[in-house]
Amino acid sequence: RAKELGYHTICTDRDPACLGAQEADAFEQADVYSVNEQIVAALKLKARYGTVLKGIFVGGIDAAHIASSVARVMGWPGVNPQAAWLCRRKDLFRQRMKECGVRQPAFSLTHTYRSHLIPQDMDIIIKSVENSGGRGHTVIRAGQSRAVTDAVYKAAAANIGGAKDVLIEELLSGREFSIEIVTEGLAPSVTGESGSIIGKPHNWRYLNIVERYFAADSPYPIEVGHVNPAPITDEQREKLFRLTEQCAEAVEASWGVFKCDAIWPADSDEPYVLEATCRWSGGFDCQETTPISSGRDFLGFGVRLSAGEPLTLDDPALTPRWQRAAASWCPLPEPMAMDRIDTAEAARVPGVEKVLVMPFATAGARLEVDSSAARPVYVIASGDTIEDAMLAAKEGASKVVFHRLEMRGGRHG
Repeated sequence: RAKELGYHTICTDRDPACLGAQEADAFEQADVYSVNEQIVAALKLKARYGTVLKGIFVGGIDAAHIASSVARVMGWPGVNPQAAWLCRRKDLFRQRMKECGVRQPAFSLTHTYRSHLIPQDMDIIIKSVENSGGRGHTVIRAGQSRAVTDAVYKAAAANIGGAKDVLIEELLSGREFSIEIVTEGLAPSVTGESGSIIGKPHNWRYLNIVERYFAADSPYPIEVGHVNPAPITDEQREKLFRLTEQCAEAVEASWGVFKCDAIWPADSDEPYVLEATCRWSGGFDCQETTPISSGRDFLGFGVRLSAGEPLTLDDPALTPRWQRAAASWCPLPEPMAMDRIDTAEAARVPGVEKVLVMPFATAGARLEVDSSAARPVYVIASGDTIEDAMLAAKEGASKVVFHRLEMRGGRHG
């Protein structure tokens, strides 16, 4: 999208063979999750390109804390790094929401050596404090005491920053949503006396809400699909947007995009925040289902904002051009050593727009969907109604065929 807008694009990643490297005009090797490597890469690129280097953009992955830090060092437009880091660390985010009185599930923090203190009389979810896509997360039902210690060590091992702390969260049951809002492009300012970062007065524009669906009876929180827009009432929509704005104000996000994941328990009149971040939604919401359902260009707006273009909240990219429905659904194969994936029949289902195969799903790969990050295929569909879009996406997903890798002496996997 950036190239379509006329920008020269440079991808930074640890892996020179990553998908972004194939799409971009240039590549600079630097770990996405290393703030040091990303700052060094930015300085090298600045020396090479000079003032034509305009900014840094991160899409639907949890690296907004890195991008915000790079932008602050380089003097580029960017979100408040404090907000981005608070959202990145689940333990810090939970503490901030508690301080600010934002509705959220009951939680506690523990360490690997304190796993025996975790309550056993309620359904809980054990989470890594610094990761994304459900990596390292495990659902523990009441009475499953034998599984707790293993789950705690698994969560700690998945922490990107090396922390040994894990989050113990009450497992709520209900409808789950992702909500996106955006504020005026006003960078945060620093007060002369206290040195704390405060945002200038600004307004939030309420943009989009999708409803997400998760695999039932799974020990892992695996998202199987979403529908865009969410089928909710005007009152529900307003409460979800207000909750998201409340989270943004609590972490002092004062520029650009903000996204909240929320759950609405069946026995509650109000939604609860699960997590939030300073970026667009992932799961191919902003890239695929939002343009299909409304014609809005969230990615293009984000790129232009990050490059320093003077944008306003009434920008045409944020304004719906039509009203349709879009859905995404993911087939979840059994664990296997994969030979190939056949998507031809899925692509021919009426209403299916795209079948996206993830780069890691190559011949010989071991497929084991134990988190949302491990989903190998996404089926994107559209329809005149939400029901039509969802039916097409589910039917397409049912027609994706995973072929096992044949090994000498029989099947493998």
